[in-house]
Amino acid sequence: MSNEPRLWLRDPEPACWVDGVLHRGPLEQLAPVLQGRGARVFVPSEAACLARVEAPPGGRQRLLQAIPYALEDQLADDVERLHFALGDRDETGRLAVVVVARARMEDWLERLRRAGIQYRALHLDLFLLPWQAESWAVTTVGSVALVRTGPADGFACDKENLSEYLRLQLREQKAPPRRLALWLCPDPIALGDLGAAVPVESQRCEHLLALEPEADFSAVPDLAQGDYSPRQRWARLWRPWRLAAGLAALWLTLHLGLLAWDNVRMERQVSDLRAQIEQIYRDTFPDARKVVNPRVQMTRRLERLKQGGERGGDFIALLGRVAPLIVEAGAEVRSVRYKNGTLDVELSVRGLEDLDRLKQRLEQRAGVVAEIQSAAARDGKVQGRLQIEERA
Repeated sequence: MSNEPRLWLRDPEPACWVDGVLHRGPLEQLAPVLQGRGARVFVPSEAACLARVEAPPGGRQRLLQAIPYALEDQLADDVERLHFALGDRDETGRLAVVVVARARMEDWLERLRRAGIQYRALHLDLFLLPWQAESWAVTTVGSVALVRTGPADGFACDKENLSEYLRLQLREQKAPPRRLALWLCPDPIALGDLGAAVPVESQRCEHLLALEPEADFSAVPDLAQGDYSPRQRWARLWRPWRLAAGLAALWLTLHLGLLAWDNVRMERQVSDLRAQIEQIYRDTFPDARKVVNPRVQMTRRLERLKQGGERGGDFIALLGRVAPLIVEAGAEVRSVRYKNGTLDVELSVRGLEDLDRLKQRLEQRAGVVAEIQSAAARDGKVQGRLQIEERA
């Protein structure tokens, strides 16, 4: 598609085609032009070998295991050091295969990575040449000649030997092309006397990247597959960190869960405390009807008692002396009533001895007269009622 960035990774000056404009320069200068968009990258065709292989039907994973050994006798390098990319089958059922050294693939991808350029696909640059049925497309790039002989076929050779390569290829063809389309970008192409055997048409072009902006490369072999597909490459980079990331995610989940549980527990405690405060207020002031904020209401009632004359003052003074001793004894106050100078306190203690000791402390340390009005064991505790008066 015309809005799809193309990048030509050929030295000495890489170039890219973005939004109908050609840019040249080092990869580091081209990266901002691409603006983070994944580019369709074209690599030097002379670095790879393109072949057709008779292959039985099967899944791509199974073919990738079988193809290297089917081509092993035709390759000079060990198959373990080579990367095999599969294309489509032709009309005879033969499978297109591109073979390139893994070291070259790693070098290309590392250059892209250092420059911060993302790639969508990797193709041989001979596929930048337009193709038409019964026609071969030819161009030269520096000292290299590129020839596209089919939708997913072609070869690269030395420019000096182009005419001989073409002659040999034409002899092997059962149906040779009816013409040769020469693309002069911009250097002339010398074919010797080959032009007398096959009609030749020459056309000039600004740059190979600018040819056929609407070209569809879906049928062209993509080198970015297997270990080098963008998805697999990210997976390989991510794989060493998966355990650490999983543990971190587990720790975060547990931490958030504990925080949530602690928050629920604290809310329950606050709710219980509010209920206890309200109950104490109701027990202290049985005439209270509506309790909205027991702390504030308690403060206001106590202030009114302070201002209510001698009896109110007596109550505050008496309560102020006995309350610390009751708290110190660990007693749980259930209700407090004051009438005619007498303070009635219903409370709960651990045992009868604790109730008796509290009575003695009140008389010895608060200087009051305390009398146990009742005591009964209930739910593992002793509930009692103390009547406290000022000493005569």
